[in-house]
Amino acid sequence: MLEFFRQQGSTAKFITSVCGGSEFLAKAGLLQGYRAATHWGMREQLAKLGVEVGTDRVVVDRNRITGGGVTAGIDFGLTIARSFVVKKLPKLFNS
Repeated sequence: MLEFFRQQGSTAKFITSVCGGSEFLAKAGLLQGYRAATHWGMREQLAKLGVEVGTDRVVVDRNRITGGGVTAGIDFGLTIARSFVVKKLPKLFNS
């Protein structure tokens, strides 16, 4: 599974996870040098994997978007939606 993440992550536009999924991304080497969120109960574990752990509900660091837990899911989804909408607004008004 980690090899699959590595392969997909090498070409993905965005790499995202919510809750404990950040641990899998870290173990695949996809969060080294990035700041990321995870469930509060897994923050220590994520830090031990060499990740700069954020305490925000959603952390955006370049093309990595991570959510702190399942209760942050709505915030996570809105953050992703906002990133797509904001990039398309200029095109809508300059057409």
